[in-house]
Amino acid sequence: MAFGGLLVFFGGLGVVGHQLWYWLQFGKWKKVPIWWALEKIGPPETSLGGWLAHPNSWYGLHKTLAVFSKTTPLSVTLLVVGGLIFVVFISSMDSKRLE
Repeated sequence: MAFGGLLVFFGGLGVVGHQLWYWLQFGKWKKVPIWWALEKIGPPETSLGGWLAHPNSWYGLHKTLAVFSKTTPLSVTLLVVGGLIFVVFISSMDSKRLE
């Protein structure tokens, strides 16, 4: 589980690295919101991809998810979630050792 947290964390570093490379090359910061990753989960024909593109139910959830995921950077999300997973797992391992 700690390894998974590190993978997510390093995924966030990879996104930041890509954004930094893009900025160094073109002089513009490329925004990569969570929405970008959600759109890549599956083709539009799948249930999640289709619902994200054209919701036919749960409209309030879709609006909330759209606002949150279109404004929150993917890199920050991956760094925070990955770091939390790692810290929680390491903390639980330490508490088991003390028992």
